[in-house]
Amino acid sequence: MELGLFLYVIFIVFLFIIKSVPIFILIGVVFLLIFVLHPKKPFRAGFVAISIVIFTTFIGNVLFKDGRILVSILGFDIAEDGFNDAIINASRIFSLIVSAKLVFFNKKEQEIVNVLRRISSSLRLNKILPMEDFFDIMVLTFSSLPLIKEKIVLDYKTATDESAHLNIMQRANVMIKVAINPLCTVFEESNDYLSNGRDS
Repeated sequence: MELGLFLYVIFIVFLFIIKSVPIFILIGVVFLLIFVLHPKKPFRAGFVAISIVIFTTFIGNVLFKDGRILVSILGFDIAEDGFNDAIINASRIFSLIVSAKLVFFNKKEQEIVNVLRRISSSLRLNKILPMEDFFDIMVLTFSSLPLIKEKIVLDYKTATDESAHLNIMQRANVMIKVAINPLCTVFEESNDYLSNGRDS
């Protein structure tokens, strides 16, 4: 797994060095095929969320940019620079997501943390940064994510069942509230855990 992380870091650097639109189109297509054609269904999980992120990135980059106008759609001018930036950034984010899935797919949380501990130790980061506290928080976060998701879903169902006639904005407000409460609890318990660890 150390090799996978090493190659992933090199790939990240590569993605932020190159600026060629055709290369990013090729990379995006390759990773799209990997994502869609991967034989394991859990690997393809999160398609809707990833699509929303990529679409938002593309739209945020393609609009309101100066330069040579390529086309006007519904009153919005699409500039060449904006279109190129949209392709590069959308492909970059999508490639990072899929490549991270390739590296970490089917890896246990503790295994990931242990690998990061070994890398941190070999780079002697512990001497300049509080890495042990960071890894303790990572372990707590990984361990609590399933419980957090279960509690958020349960609280959301309870809140919406009690008020069946909520509109979309009201439901979104409920989701924000039920998501914040368990996260705040996790942060408070993490601080208590780390404080007790330092005192002991």
